[in-house]
Amino acid sequence: MIEILSKPNQLSQIEVELGAKSAKIEFLPSASPLFPVSDLAATEFAYQVGGSLQANALTYVTRAADSELYESLKAGNFCYVLTSRQMGKSSLRVQTARRLQAENIACSIVDITGIGTAQITPVQWYAGFTATLANSFKIKMNVKTWWRDREDLPPAVRLNEFIEQVLLPAIDRNIVIFIDEIDSILSLNFSSDDFFAWVRGCYNKRAENPEYNRLTFALFGVATPQDLISDKTRTPFNIGRAIELKGFDLAEATPLVRGWPEKIDNSHEILKEILAWTGGQPFLTQKLCQLTAQKLAAETSRDCHSPANCQLFIAELVQSSTVENWEFQDEPEHLKTIRDRLLRNQERIGRLLGLYQQILADMTLPNGAKNTAKESIAQYNLAKYSSQKMELLLSGLIVQDGGKLRVYNQIYASVFNREWIHQELAKLLPYSESICAWEASNHTDASRLLQGRALAEALIWAADKSLSDRDYQFLSASQEQENLEVQRALELEKAASQILTEANLVLTKAQQKAKRTVQFSLFALAVISAISGSVLVQVQRVAQKAENQKRQAIITHIEALNSTADISLSYDQLGALIAAVSAGKKMREIEVSPTLKAQTLNILHRTVNAVRERNRLLKGHTANFSPDGKLIVSANDELLVNFFQPNGKLILSLPGHTESITEVVFSPDSQLVASTSFDKTVRIWRRDGTLQQVLKGHQDLVWSASFSHDSQLIATASSDKTIKIWNAGGVLLHTLKGHTRPVTSVRFSPDGNMLASTSQDRTVKLWKRTGKTLFRLEKTLLGHGDEVWGCNFSPDGERIASASHDWKVKVWNTDGKLLKTLDSTAALGNVSWSKDSKLLAGGSTDGNVRLWRRDGTLLQTFRAHQADVWSVSFSADRKTLASAGKDGSVKLWSLDPAKVEGAELDTLLAVGCRWLGDYLQYNPGVESDRHLCEKTDN
Repeated sequence: MIEILSKPNQLSQIEVELGAKSAKIEFLPSASPLFPVSDLAATEFAYQVGGSLQANALTYVTRAADSELYESLKAGNFCYVLTSRQMGKSSLRVQTARRLQAENIACSIVDITGIGTAQITPVQWYAGFTATLANSFKIKMNVKTWWRDREDLPPAVRLNEFIEQVLLPAIDRNIVIFIDEIDSILSLNFSSDDFFAWVRGCYNKRAENPEYNRLTFALFGVATPQDLISDKTRTPFNIGRAIELKGFDLAEATPLVRGWPEKIDNSHEILKEILAWTGGQPFLTQKLCQLTAQKLAAETSRDCHSPANCQLFIAELVQSSTVENWEFQDEPEHLKTIRDRLLRNQERIGRLLGLYQQILADMTLPNGAKNTAKESIAQYNLAKYSSQKMELLLSGLIVQDGGKLRVYNQIYASVFNREWIHQELAKLLPYSESICAWEASNHTDASRLLQGRALAEALIWAADKSLSDRDYQFLSASQEQENLEVQRALELEKAASQILTEANLVLTKAQQKAKRTVQFSLFALAVISAISGSVLVQVQRVAQKAENQKRQAIITHIEALNSTADISLSYDQLGALIAAVSAGKKMREIEVSPTLKAQTLNILHRTVNAVRERNRLLKGHTANFSPDGKLIVSANDELLVNFFQPNGKLILSLPGHTESITEVVFSPDSQLVASTSFDKTVRIWRRDGTLQQVLKGHQDLVWSASFSHDSQLIATASSDKTIKIWNAGGVLLHTLKGHTRPVTSVRFSPDGNMLASTSQDRTVKLWKRTGKTLFRLEKTLLGHGDEVWGCNFSPDGERIASASHDWKVKVWNTDGKLLKTLDSTAALGNVSWSKDSKLLAGGSTDGNVRLWRRDGTLLQTFRAHQADVWSVSFSADRKTLASAGKDGSVKLWSLDPAKVEGAELDTLLAVGCRWLGDYLQYNPGVESDRHLCEKTDN
């Protein structure tokens, strides 16, 4: 009997056929193969330089790749993350597995290095892979016996039987197999093509066996698809999705400053300078942040208030701790890893360093000057050097940016500079001194070229190597110089008949070659003339068919707009509607085929009925409706508090904060706005834009604020683990302590007699009013399995909703009793109730906004943003929902869409233009489409 651990509370038995034998599989309750989120202990903030970050590590930086990999694997797509070392692949794998597991998806991690590659046979390797899967999924079976019973089958077939006859029947959930260090497979002494063909086969079988739809794979490693499998007809990479793992940008890396001393006021500028040196490379960024924390703690007198001082501070730190004597300071190893990869193949070093030298020539140096090297990568023929290009990319030394190669960052450029290149080439080249001297003379000192035996030995040495253009230019010039010397010798010895004969022979060959060259040139001129004549004829034809081509261009434009509308509807609704309306208007210009007309009308009709996004506001990452419904307030990365009319017209932009703004909220009477910030202050603004108060007192960044029902009290929540109560005049009245970690949100109850607060300590606390300004802790609500980031009282005062990174929204009554738990597909950070308390909205880190009824029924999921949603807010009439997030956009969603039944072009265009009216009028990002819906067009 084979015992398999599966989902809890499932006890059953099934009979399965195992090859020629049968066995009984018993399902027993157990834990999942990976630890659940709730079992992970909270960790303190600590930088980790190198290695995989734990699933709950506070220093993990979320990037676009996180959501891309998660969504793709959840959708059942084959994914691969193939990039250089120390880019965060393993940490990404850990985080993604954690998120998938929270969705009840079974996950297994197979590290290829753990199976072994040295002196291993195909049977042993596939058996090891199968055993690793069985162990990872906690399948209790004697793999050795099971494997031996099928010794008449090829190894890949046995692995396939394990998947189909054991794994899939054993686990009734979706399954993701993560395969790490896949590049280790290149060290096997047999072809790995069968393995990748097996992976592809698992996807092909979905058509005939639906059970395979539950199985998907994710590959991680330092290799290219071409390296891993040579047979293009069997490769799985042409049916999979490549996940690009980029470095950190400033917004993504901002949480890393939390590890620095609290007294540092210019942390944003310091981080900016760190990224200027690291380019966002994860390993180096974590390392420099750690070194910065240590340096700042030790040098209390250091003045980093000005950008110039910050620049100097980080530049000195980089030079002293990373660049100078880098080989001795490279702990854990990072720069040495890059160096060793570049120099590991003696036959290719010259070519590799030659290409890198060309790329380095375009690098801007830390002092702002350009490299003075004459070479330019723009002039470099990269097609000839595709293998060297990929080798450099996989080393991590360079990246491809907009079709151009560049050195990843300033640290790499400073360490692996031109001097380093010349030193390495000097170790490699037998003629290093000669070539350097020749280049120093600007290629004019012929005495530095090789001659005689030295040249012959150099040519023999270079015969089996891949060298740089620099080397070939030097050797070619040496050969030409050698030929000139021979010719001079021949002229001096004309008297010797044998030498004369040889010289005549050389001359004859040269003449023949010259003749061939002239003939070729004449032929080329003839071809050019013929082409020119052809071009003239073609121009005439083009002129004759101009109208047809214009018509075809419009048709092509309509088809492209239709395609854009169809594809972008799921992630850019207003963009899709603009494309669909544009296609409909274009169709008025010419007669089109019935098929294209029907397609255009169908897409326009479907888009008009599907669009829920009502408008977009100027840049912002948090936003709220005023209770009276007449204004929207938002904050953006430019440190501005902005007031808008509901139609999107900007009314006010208020500067004042010196660091990122975390939240903006209205008072119940709509007359005041509170803005909280990383600068440790809360600013109170009047509706007309007047700054009324600046609340100072928190010792760390302020996350949240809330007004009491009469707008006379203000509660604020901070990372200093406290809640502070202030009066309308800005006087601090009371400080509430009780949370053990940063307090992330605070809200007054509608009657002002209670406060609710949330924290990274995973709790929700209820505070009861005991006097005019005093509150005491009434109850601590336990139940969330991860940090809690948002809460809100329902306007009727009966319920409290809390949102957590455990992917749950919990609804409690005011006595602290848990009423409902609402599930999400990602971590949640904020919740909001509609004014009638009948709807609840929550924003999550997957960019989605979910809308529930009061009874917990999920009504709608808006694919709202490209990254974390940081705020959601209902309009007073409950017809519109505002969402804002990390991607810097504020979007307004209609909760009461009107369906269009008819499909006439004019009707659909009129509806589409009414929908787009406010967006086209007030959004600055649609200048090219501003006149799309002018009345003269309808």
